[in-house]
Amino acid sequence: MRQTLKVVLAILILIPTAGSGDIRSPDKVVSETTGQIIDLLKTNHDAYAEDHEKLYAMVHQYIVPVFDFKVITKLVLARYYKNATAEQRIQFAEGFRDLLIRTYATALLKYQGEELVFHPFSAKPEDQRVIVKTEFKRRDGGPDVPVNFRFFKGKNGWKAYDVSIEGVSMVTNYRSVYTSQIKREGLDAVIEKLSLADQQALK
Repeated sequence: MRQTLKVVLAILILIPTAGSGDIRSPDKVVSETTGQIIDLLKTNHDAYAEDHEKLYAMVHQYIVPVFDFKVITKLVLARYYKNATAEQRIQFAEGFRDLLIRTYATALLKYQGEELVFHPFSAKPEDQRVIVKTEFKRRDGGPDVPVNFRFFKGKNGWKAYDVSIEGVSMVTNYRSVYTSQIKREGLDAVIEKLSLADQQALK
């Protein structure tokens, strides 16, 4: 249950506003979209719970533009990225993206109105990497949950490349998981598992 809550908290404040052509600062990406996603959940909760494909589609639509999965793939694969072919990199990025979408989408249904609190944010015009620091106030009276987002400035504006929850980095966590699997089974086998998991989820 606690891990599920963490996943919920991460997804709720990373999804961008659809159709926005403005290049917003990272803190704006976080702050301006929280209400929109909560409204979507409140309005469509039953429909999402009944039809997970609809839920996955909504999350895909909103989350993919905010993350740079090419950068995330490079960080997660670490030393294996250099020797991977272009096709392997694309296949892993797509499989990993779909895994995160399914995980986050399912966890969204557990959201229970936790309050988001922002830490003061500042960035210099020349900054290329920043951290947006937030905390969630838990409704059960438990300790606040710190959630930090790492952004970098690319050609198309700010993109997220990592999320840390209670000090645990998503990139570091998955790097450990996949480094171990690739070492034992090889990159192609890991890609195949990701593909099979996606196919099974859509049945």
